[in-house]
Parts: sequence; C-alpha cells; structure tokens
Amino acid sequence: MPALKFSFYSLKTKMLLTITGVILFFGIIATIVTFTNTFKTLRNEKKQTITDAIALQTTQVENILTSAGDLSRTIARNPNVIETMVNEKVLNATEILNSYNSDDKYSALYLINDAGIVLVSTDESFVNQNYGFRDYFQRAIEGQDFVDISIGITSKQLGYYFSTPIYDKEQIVGVAVVKLIPKYVDEVLKTGENIDKVMLSDSYGVIIHTSEDTRLYNSLGKLSENTLRTITEKKRYADFVINPLSYDILMNELENAKTVKFLEFFDEMDNEQELLAVKQIGNFPFYMITETETESIMEQSLLSASILSLLVLIAAVSATVIIYFIVARFLKPLGIIQEANRRAATGIYTPIEGINTKDELGDLVTTYNDMIKAIKIAKEDIEDKVKERTANLQKLNNLMVGRELKMVELKKEILSLKTEDIENGK
Repeated sequence: MPALKFSFYSLKTKMLLTITGVILFFGIIATIVTFTNTFKTLRNEKKQTITDAIALQTTQVENILTSAGDLSRTIARNPNVIETMVNEKVLNATEILNSYNSDDKYSALYLINDAGIVLVSTDESFVNQNYGFRDYFQRAIEGQDFVDISIGITSKQLGYYFSTPIYDKEQIVGVAVVKLIPKYVDEVLKTGENIDKVMLSDSYGVIIHTSEDTRLYNSLGKLSENTLRTITEKKRYADFVINPLSYDILMNELENAKTVKFLEFFDEMDNEQELLAVKQIGNFPFYMITETETESIMEQSLLSASILSLLVLIAAVSATVIIYFIVARFLKPLGIIQEANRRAATGIYTPIEGINTKDELGDLVTTYNDMIKAIKIAKEDIEDKVKERTANLQKLNNLMVGRELKMVELKKEILSLKTEDIENGK
C-alpha cells in the first residue's frame, strides 16, 4: 500500500492553540492570585513584625515614664519635703532631691509652692522662677498627678515633666516636679530592620521625637487656631513655629490608639505607598508613630508572581511541544483516513491497513473498510447488470436489424412481382 500523505495541520493547530491558551489563561489567573495572596501575606507579616516592635518599644518607654511618675510621688510623700513646703524653708531638701537623681536621668527635680514659685531645685537656675502658667503645675495644684512635655523657658531644653501634689494632711501645699531627660526615651525609639521612620507626638499631635530632624516640633496635621493659641500661650515649644505635615489621617486616630492602628498612606513627598502605625504609650499622653514603605512588599510579591509567570510560560511552551508530537501521532490515522477518502473520491477504493487501535479511530477504520467492501460489491454488481443488459440490448438490436432487412427484401420481392405482372399485361 502506498504511503498516505498526512495533511491534518489545521485541526492540529487549533488543538495546540486551544490547549496552550487554556494553560496560559489559568496561568494568568494563578499568577494574579499568587501576587494577591503573597502581597497580603507579606503585608500581614510586616504588620505583625511592626506590632511586635512597637509593643516592645512602647513598653520600655512606658516603664521609663512610669518610673519617673513614681519618683515624683515618692518625693511628694517625703516628710522632709512636706515640712519644707509647709514652712517654706529649705532645710535639707536639696540634698534629698539630689539623692533621688543618682543615675542622672533627670535634668531637674524641684518643689513649687502653691503660688507657682520654685522653692528648691537640683538646678539652681530654676529657684524663684514662676511656673504657675504651666499645665503640669495647674493640674497638680488641683490635686491631680500629671505628665507633660515642653521646652523649658529657663533651661531651653525639652523635657518630660511629672508633677504630683504635695499634701499636708488634706491640704495641698505645693507640687513636686521631676523633669526627665528625653534622650532616655529617644534611645528606645530607634528605627529597626522593619521600621523606616519613627515619630513620637504629644496629645496635640506635635512631634517631639523623630528620626528626621526636619519634622521636629511640627504637627502631624493641621491644628485648629485654638490649639495653636493654647500651645503658644503655654509656651510649650518656645518660639518654634509649628507647621503641619501631611499626616492629617493620623490626627483622628490618636485618641483611639490604645492598640496598634494601621493606616495605608501615600507619601507625596517621598512618592511612595507607606504603612503607618500608631499606638499610645500606656496611659500617657504620648503616641508612637512608625512609617514603613511597602515597596519592598510589592517587589517581593511581584518577584513571586514573576517566577510563577515564568514557570507557567515554560510549562506552556513545554506542554505545546510535547502535545504537538502527541497530537501529531494521534492525528496520523485521521490523515491516513482522509487520504483514503480522497482516493475513494477518484474511484480508487483502497482499504486502510496498519491502524489497529482499540478506540474510536479503530472503529472508524473498520467502518470505512466495511464501507469500501460494500462499495466494491455494489460496483461489481452494477457492472454485471450493465453487461447483462448491454448483451440483451445487443441481441434485441440484432433481432430488430434482421427484421428490418427481411422487410426490405420482402418489399423488393413484392415490387418485383408487381413489375413482372405489369410487363406480362396482367
């Protein structure tokens, strides 16, 4: 049997394109899902890491501030301190105050009488100064422990102020104040591996510590005129002009930041998407704020998605090549069947041989060969009938020709007889 030409390229191409398209389609979906899940997972991991870091740092700062507050209460309860305030005479109060500052964590420890005048201080420049306008004095003289932060009008240095009322029996006779040096807090509030920028603000939203000096003594967002007037009148930050930054989104979150609050934020100055986190430090009126760029998360997510895309592409190409040969092998019988049909169309009824598959193609070949046999039988039967009829027609034709010849001869004989009669005078 001559080799049959295989020309089933069109169907094979459609199958290859369809399969490859399906692989690429689901590959794209898988890539998108992978990118989304990876980004979400990495962002959650980043949030958890930031939460852990903030929790550790705020706890450390809270311990420092709590210790300072405890110290102001201890001083206020000291009998010698109470006697000093009652009699407004400096006995050994200065030595007592100095004994509480053995580790030099405090820039000043001082006692203020009920008129707001400093009677005793470890920093002599404070003595006889009137701090009656300060919030920490006004709150304490009303009977409330208070914590505040401001730039000293005498020292010109920023400090955390812890004030406690001094009682003689049930009467407030003065205020004990402890001024904590900020560096002990600043040392704790450092940026780490997972935090890019750190800020610390007061209850007004004014930044009192930052990893970027240009932000210091500016506000997170725009402050009201009343707030700015209060800050100015209280001389909280000396002569610094408080300008608003672009973190208005944080201003409304300060009061609700007992736990870590996360906010998505696009920093127009840095032109990048960032993750902001804010948490109040214990029950103190201070708030730790971290700022972390999310570009690295995006890059890692894109890297994972790109790797998956590359693998999908490689898989699609490899699958296409493999499927090409598999499809070509599977479609080869169809090509043989197609060529056999073409031969049959020209009257050459060649049975298909060499295809013995136990599938639909095998059934198709069997059906085709049965059809060819039936066609051959029918053809032979038709040919026999044609020959038989041709022979019968030939016989009939011969018979008719014979009859016509006899009729001609008969006519000739009749004509001859008529001629003879005429001649004989009949």
